[in-house]
Order: sequence, then C-alpha cells, then structure tokens
Amino acid sequence: MSWLILGGISETGRYYVAYVYAIEIFCSKGKKVAALMIFTIFDICKVCVALYFWQSTSKSWHFLFYLGLICCLISLFFTIFMLPESPRYLFEKGKFEEAEIVLKKI
Repeated sequence: MSWLILGGISETGRYYVAYVYAIEIFCSKGKKVAALMIFTIFDICKVCVALYFWQSTSKSWHFLFYLGLICCLISLFFTIFMLPESPRYLFEKGKFEEAEIVLKKI
C-alpha cells in the first residue's frame, strides 16, 4: 500500500520535470508539440490502465506492476546514460564548455 502512495506522490513530479525539461531543450517551434506529447502520452497510459481494470475479470494489479517496473527501469537507463544534463543547470554551475556541448547536441 505504501508503494502506491509513494507512486501517487511522485506522479506530479514526473509530469512537471518532463515538461520543464522539454520546454528547456526544444526550440521555440518544438516546445509546444513536445510538451503536448508528454502530457498526451502520460494520459493515454492512464486511460489504458483504467480500461485494463475495467475489462479485466481478475482485477489483479500484478501485471501492471511488473509492466510499470520494466518501463521505469528502461526509462531510468535512458535517463542516466542517454539524456544530457540540463544546459541551464550547467550554466548556473559555471560549466560553460559542458553546457555548450549539450546545446550543440540538442
């Protein structure tokens, strides 16, 4: 039960961290589309979970737990190894060369 509470608390953070990061790294033309896609994908996933429980006869949460765990681990891997640090953060810390590299990559 406590894992469900922690998951619910972290939901807002996931939304807005992804949103702010997308706004920061995309060009002005792509900002609106990227932000919209983030919220749309999250919402579609929530609707799919609700439909699964509505149509499921077993009402078991284990399948969704393991599916969510796998998705989180994949996301964690890509976040740690593929997602660059925020250029704004690097500028604030005085790491101008690293920030320039990230901006060029973006």
